[in-house]
Amino acid sequence: MNRCDIFISQLDGLVVFLAAAHKEVFQTIKQHELTWFPESQDPRLPATFESYQVAVCHGAFLLGYGYFEAFLADLAKEIYLRRPGMLPKDRQVTSKDVLGAGSRDDIIRLMIEKEIRNVFSGPIEGVQNYFEQKLQISWPMQTEILVASRMRNCLMHNGSLVDERLAEVCNRIAGSPIRLEAGEVHGFGIKAREFSRMIWDEAVQRHLRVAG
Repeated sequence: MNRCDIFISQLDGLVVFLAAAHKEVFQTIKQHELTWFPESQDPRLPATFESYQVAVCHGAFLLGYGYFEAFLADLAKEIYLRRPGMLPKDRQVTSKDVLGAGSRDDIIRLMIEKEIRNVFSGPIEGVQNYFEQKLQISWPMQTEILVASRMRNCLMHNGSLVDERLAEVCNRIAGSPIRLEAGEVHGFGIKAREFSRMIWDEAVQRHLRVAG
């Protein structure tokens, strides 16, 4: 499988994850709480089925977004490995990096790793600009990708509350709690599949196609 197929397979696996958000599963977990989770682990399981359901959906969403970011980063790495001449000319490496590298290829891989870390340390808008300007890859116009990115940030850094940036791009009120349902997570997954296939196909045509 290519990297896009692997990503889509990972998203497919989240369907099983989301299937755990059923009342029967929650009841089974609660019934075995004392035996499955020793007191020393302090699991702090959700007290109600509703809170459990939200926890599962948020976990699936965050894992799916992590898969998405990894796919984009790996795609950029693959392009640079095939075409290292595309690396920014001002990317600096230290003498320590050079002396610690075993070969020219090791130095190139180090430069690529530094470049990718720098790109993905910023917001999704910066990643989009990088793909379009540096890698010459069209970024499909899907608002859901921007919404997913900002929602991920709210879940991770804003106490699962909608912030102003998320409210700008979706029908949610700033300050309101985010409580994703399975259908919404599936919806993001469907858009991510479409997005990844389009961006992968263009990368193959432009950079990854084997000559001859």
